[in-house]
Amino acid sequence: MAAATALLPGARPDVVPLPRLDAPVPRPRMVWAIGLNYRDHVAETGGSLPEVPTVFVKSPGAVIGPDEAIVVPPHVTQPDYEGEVAVVIGRRGRDVPEDEALDHVAGVTCAHDVSSRDHQFVTGQWSWSKSFDTFCPLGPVLVTPDEVDVDDVPLETRLNGEVVQASRTSQMVFPIARLVAHLSRGRPSSRAT
Repeated sequence: MAAATALLPGARPDVVPLPRLDAPVPRPRMVWAIGLNYRDHVAETGGSLPEVPTVFVKSPGAVIGPDEAIVVPPHVTQPDYEGEVAVVIGRRGRDVPEDEALDHVAGVTCAHDVSSRDHQFVTGQWSWSKSFDTFCPLGPVLVTPDEVDVDDVPLETRLNGEVVQASRTSQMVFPIARLVAHLSRGRPSSRAT
């Protein structure tokens, strides 16, 4: 403690400043996302359950750390929030069988799928309306699959302290293992980085 205090002149020995946390994966190669994958969310939209996953991409450039500010551009008039579980792939694979899919998962973390609903509804483009800079906060921690039951992770989104979303991954239409297997079918050759 004496050595740490010496490095920080004026610091109190009983208070340890924390650095700003970055996203657990600050520069992902790809951010795949799945739309309408929670039974309760599909019910609130009045739609029917999808027969196949609704896949879209969020720009990796939208990723920020958990404590960074989301910057809503002035042309966005209907920003929206969606708390999500982000799955981080730790081992490449192609045509991964569902029963082996979780072997490819390094961990899970919190994600905030920020959207510009006004842009989405006018253009029908999910990827564009969800990929503005800062529209994908991740973190703060990465939890390994042996630490959590990925099939029953609780999700809670709060806005100004008020709970605005609450669900569990057990409510997913397509569970995480099935999604990893599904997305592995479209994976480019191993030469891609």
